[in-house]
Amino acid sequence: MNTSELLKKVRKIEIKAIGLSREVFAGQYHSAFKGRGMAFSEVR
Repeated sequence: MNTSELLKKVRKIEIKAIGLSREVFAGQYHSAFKGRGMAFSEVR
């Protein structure tokens, strides 16, 4: 296995790992803006 093949495989693994970690942590954050939010009619 040469260097270019190895780098391609490593890159694939990195992309998969990033995607999996994003799925795990999706939605697990706290907003800096506390409150009840806005209704759609308030935005228009």
